Amino acid sequence: MVRLSKGQVAEPAEAIILRLQNRQRLRAYWNVRHQPGHVDTLLPIAADLLLDPGWLDRVVQKSTFFGQSWEQVEKKMAAGDWAKKWKPVPITTGIQAMRAFLKE
Repeated sequence: MVRLSKGQVAEPAEAIILRLQNRQRLRAYWNVRHQPGHVDTLLPIAADLLLDPGWLDRVVQKSTFFGQSWEQVEKKMAAGDWAKKWKPVPITTGIQAMRAFLKE
């Protein structure tokens, strides 16, 4: 009997880095969400996370705590275009790419 196995897989390092960078940017936006003139800063974040900017703004505006927003964002990313774009890679590939990024 031949057993096929994918082995251990992980999210690509590029996806992890992009997600964390945009989490930080979204947190900064969340801190000023009720001040006028900051909506344009949300557009590149939504584009990077492959989310609708209107949906993202609504989620951020109604959340009392940033963590509430981020949980919804991650759920939407996992079920949407983000998951389609960033397919899991072998864990060794992911680790090598992350090490290369951290050395830069």
